[in-house]
Amino acid sequence: MCLREVGVKMVGIHSLAAVFLLLVLQAVPANLAGANAEDGWTRVDTRTPYPTEAPPERLQLVDVAWAEVAPRIVADDVVRELWLTNCHLPKDRVAWTSDLTSLSRLSHLILDRTPVTPEDLTRLGGHAMLTHLRIRNYADFSDSCAIRLGQMERLREIAVEECSSLTIEGMAGLTALGNLDALELGSIRTLQAGEIGRVLGKCKLNSLTLHGLLLLSHDDWKSLASHKSLTSLHIVGAAPTDDDIILLKDLSLSHLSLANINLASDNALGEVIRSLPLLSLKLTVGKQVTGVFLADFGKARQLRNLSLSAPYGDKAMDTSVLRHLTSLKNVQLSGARICTDQSLTALLGIKGIECIRILDGGTLSKESILNLKSASSLMEIEIYWMNQFTVWQLDEIRTELKKAFGERPVVVVLRKEG
Repeated sequence: MCLREVGVKMVGIHSLAAVFLLLVLQAVPANLAGANAEDGWTRVDTRTPYPTEAPPERLQLVDVAWAEVAPRIVADDVVRELWLTNCHLPKDRVAWTSDLTSLSRLSHLILDRTPVTPEDLTRLGGHAMLTHLRIRNYADFSDSCAIRLGQMERLREIAVEECSSLTIEGMAGLTALGNLDALELGSIRTLQAGEIGRVLGKCKLNSLTLHGLLLLSHDDWKSLASHKSLTSLHIVGAAPTDDDIILLKDLSLSHLSLANINLASDNALGEVIRSLPLLSLKLTVGKQVTGVFLADFGKARQLRNLSLSAPYGDKAMDTSVLRHLTSLKNVQLSGARICTDQSLTALLGIKGIECIRILDGGTLSKESILNLKSASSLMEIEIYWMNQFTVWQLDEIRTELKKAFGERPVVVVLRKEG
């Protein structure tokens, strides 16, 4: 995933928002993470009609009436992934769900700003192919909806991005059948200590994402660590201790995201990272973390995607070791402690680096930025909050970089603000 796609979507307040969204997106299965032409999606909206030729397999409908496009979609019957964004549904919801269940190839469905009822989900439960369902931007998703969703036995991946209306009964209902491979729950109002076992249920999950007020106990972390099938874990909203984090080292995680690391130390982080075959790592650390954990990546030496945020504290981290991560492709850094000339120099030492995103560039020098010209594999540079430069100075730096890149289509974004 190219870092440009992340934008300022997953601390400084602007940094926290950006890091959070990066965590969430990485947790989302790739085929549910976004909808644009670059991803192979075909968008139909009020200005772009449904294509008359080559019916799409990946279709996003935005602000259109379902009744106007449904006949073509149903007749073509080729769509495999369907994203409904603020779609105007008919009053006859039975007809709408009947259209969806008639799509014989549909396996992935995203309902974005689209109200859904328990009755809708009951009818969708009869779909022979639907295995992935994501609910987005719908704050009224209720316990009864969650329980009905959990009864759809063919589903393998469920994502509910707005869980503020769910109680533990609803969250547990999602996993009641034990049929899921991946679960994502966002904006959880409160998950009390001792409740994680009910959320995980009987599922043998490969991927788990939890975001919200997570009051996880040490026993809850033990429960997480007991799920040996996990290869992707994303926890935002808990505050793990050393004893909690150490439990993760016996898993086989290739993707790990942890935020709110305000209690754990460098030693615990280092031990976990060295023990895991990580390809993707995202951490938001507190001021007690000095960066010593970066010294040895061990099994994680093949890391490809890295997001580090250090929003608090004054002492800069030693990031020179990053140059030894020779497989690294995409990097996002946030917080003045880590957004330094040293970090930028270290990243330039990686021959295959493709995307660099610096969210707090206020201490970077002109010289270190212009050194980016030497990165032969670089395809994207984004640096924000560079108030040490005037707009005209940033234009000059950008022009010099673009000139050095020549015909290479390198994206260069340099801004005084976020």
